[in-house]
Amino acid sequence: MSNDRDFGHPSVTVFTRRRLLWLGGGTIAALGLAACSAPAASPTTAPKAATTTPAKPADQAAAPATKPLAQAESAAVRVGFLPFVTLSNLFFAVEKGWFKQANLEVELKQYESGASQLAPLLSGEIDIITGSNPYPGFFNTVAQGGGIKAWLDGGQEKPGTGYVAVVVGKKLWDQGVRKPEDLAKAKGAKVGIVAPGAITQYAMAKGLQTAKLDPTKDVEWVTAPTPDLVKLLGGGQVDIASLPYDFAYTAQQQGLGNIAFSDDEMNPNLQLGLSITKADFLQNKRDAATRFAMVYVHANRQYNRVAKDPGQFPEALDIIAKYTFLKDKEVMKGISPHWSSFAENGEPNVESAMDYQNFYSTSIRLVERPVTIEQAFDLSVVREAVRRLDAEKPFGPI
Repeated sequence: MSNDRDFGHPSVTVFTRRRLLWLGGGTIAALGLAACSAPAASPTTAPKAATTTPAKPADQAAAPATKPLAQAESAAVRVGFLPFVTLSNLFFAVEKGWFKQANLEVELKQYESGASQLAPLLSGEIDIITGSNPYPGFFNTVAQGGGIKAWLDGGQEKPGTGYVAVVVGKKLWDQGVRKPEDLAKAKGAKVGIVAPGAITQYAMAKGLQTAKLDPTKDVEWVTAPTPDLVKLLGGGQVDIASLPYDFAYTAQQQGLGNIAFSDDEMNPNLQLGLSITKADFLQNKRDAATRFAMVYVHANRQYNRVAKDPGQFPEALDIIAKYTFLKDKEVMKGISPHWSSFAENGEPNVESAMDYQNFYSTSIRLVERPVTIEQAFDLSVVREAVRRLDAEKPFGPI
């Protein structure tokens, strides 16, 4: 990504409270608008309330006897991905040969968002979704008996690593908005997000609630592609925007807005992304799923190392530039440590994800019928994978 990025002509949709409520009653396809918080890329082959009290999901199947990786049967796994720095764990695993070491033939397929991977998953075109926010379409599909499960961490906003930045225009910056509690000054503001139900809207809405504002009444939500949000912010047509840190960093360098704070300050440990698969993949291809999770968790741990000091890992930066929108290695280093981070045990923050569901089934109704933790999550495979990974230590460092 270059610092002289052309942010283009803005394409804007204003979502009033009535419009948001209408979306809540729509189909899964409509709810798929809740995309990730970064610009779209064309798909390629290279889319009564249950109790949701947070609790760790129980292991849902006993682990079968397993063979050492070198003796495991070869298995093909098709994985949907997004070309963002926060999914570089996946790219590291491919380029370093860790999947092959686990006798897995992994085929990557690029999509425009986490939501756009849902239909290919349900149809069997891919086996695993990566980079999906815990968006309304996921929970609605689970509620409708879609047979899908969240099973791996896809990134968390741990303190000091937040990848989502809150960027303010001149008006709010001059009014002193520098930290989450200052959002009380944003009453009546136009708030930029990529789509209703996106993780960026959820994060901002929770911050507004903490500042004693009502996200359904006290602000006006404006949706546009991420590059357009930057341009709107610079032109004063949006007062505040929730942006990926690389876009926020570039916008600040170009004088189009100022980074007030990052999401980890507003929503510490927020579950930024999930890896999702079909329940029958976990049951019928359990050994392959376990091996995939072993590689994935190892790659997560290596990603966390790189994110702390990218300049020490030139090969990793080359891999990121190869697979993602972000080409400028100085920006990669400049936004560190704001790359988000992964749980070392590979497990998503279930409490955070379920709070997302609760918010969109109450405050802004995009979730039609809430589901339980047991319906939405299966962490039995990742727990077995971590046990084997820590015992066998089969993979090398980045």
